Amino acid sequence: MDDDVWPEVAGWEQKWVLAASRVGHINYIPPSYERYSPRRPMTAMNLGVGAVVGGMAMAQTTEALACVGYMDTRFGRYGHEHSDFSIRFLRAGFGGVRCPVEDGIHNRFYLLDSGIKLLDAVSSASHEYLENNGKLLNELQKEPIYRAPWYNDEEMRGFFRNE
Repeated sequence: MDDDVWPEVAGWEQKWVLAASRVGHINYIPPSYERYSPRRPMTAMNLGVGAVVGGMAMAQTTEALACVGYMDTRFGRYGHEHSDFSIRFLRAGFGGVRCPVEDGIHNRFYLLDSGIKLLDAVSSASHEYLENNGKLLNELQKEPIYRAPWYNDEEMRGFFRNE
């Protein structure tokens, strides 16, 4: 859960645990993504299905996480790291469906909007980060699903120093 997402009700996490236990991986999509989102409310027993994830909050089972590994550190500061993470869950058979179509594969993610809200926050977004990370997202689809927590000795040392 990103720092700009806030629980609205006590026990909100129970709905997320239930949804994740049903499908392995679940994403939040805020009301501001209305044009991309299905009907609301999206509950643990009546999930939404959509083509876009916001990445502000997600939940997954330990089984699904063991198949997918860590978020990819190559994304750096902003943009598409949550998409890559969620697509890898789909590729591993969790959190949605992959639909073959003439021009490739269309991803459809399971979505939940129960018990949390997105707060107004200053974004660290930049066009340059989004563009570079969008290219990286496409390149990474050819790689294996699992990601280690680091890619070299420097990242490993930073990981253990908790940087």
